Parts: sequence; structure tokens; C-alpha cells
Amino acid sequence: MKAGYIFEKEMRDAYEWAFRRYYNADTTILVSSSRKEDVEEGTDFFDGEIRIDFTINFEGKNNMFTVFKKTVNISPWLPEFQFGIRTGSNYAGGTRFQTPVLVIGINMVPYEYFREHNFLMDCVYDHIQKIMETGEELYYLFQDQHPEMFA
Repeated sequence: MKAGYIFEKEMRDAYEWAFRRYYNADTTILVSSSRKEDVEEGTDFFDGEIRIDFTINFEGKNNMFTVFKKTVNISPWLPEFQFGIRTGSNYAGGTRFQTPVLVIGINMVPYEYFREHNFLMDCVYDHIQKIMETGEELYYLFQDQHPEMFA
């Protein structure tokens, strides 16, 4: 299985765990996207109204608002987690997403991801609440400053 797909699944598992632990959620919160929503709209999951894309290739994402990028350091031995708002894709000749997507990820090539996998995920679980809150704050700040993108 590809590293990116494993990372997406494990980030979803970490989110679900955090919802149960910190927010007393007893049901699944994240809803998986369809294949079409993933490929054409850059969305892996939905957290309520927020579209989320988890990635190990953050810098490879295009159409990102550079002023709406943040980082969170979860370990001095790992790349920083990065957050951004993506409004389109170069897929199929370039399209604008109907709704912006929150991109959460790191920059690791697959062999690094597999080598550091266990340590990375331990750090993610230690910092998942901060990761979730940072993403949500960034998304809603973008929504407040660019309501025309959410029409």
C-alpha cells in the first residue's frame, strides 16, 4: 500500500481517537470522500463542513494560499506538520474547488515515512489535539476573510 494512503488512514484514526477521548464523541465524526471528491476536489475526508486533505507531500500541493499556511512542530526529529488552504487543482487542466480544502501534512518521501512511521504516529497522537485545533482555526479564519469562496 502507498505511504500516502496509509498516512491518510492513520490520520483519520488519530482524529477519531481524539474525538472520542477529548470531545466525548461516540460515533464516527469524519466521513470519507468519494473517489471523485478525492481526485477532482482534493478531499480525503469531511469533518462536518470542513473538507480535509491529509498528505505526506505538502509542498507538492498547488493552488495554496501562501498567507494561509501554518506549521506545528511535533518533534525536533521530524518535519513540521504544515497546514494550508487549497482552492484548486491542476488536475484535468486546472479547476477551482467549489469549497476550499484544509490541507494537513508533512514533507516526507515514502522511504522516510516507512522508516519513521511508528515514531511519527506516536508524536501525532501526543499532539493530535493541537493539530486539529490549528487546522480548524486556520480554516475558519480563511472562511471569515474570504466568504466569497464559500458561496
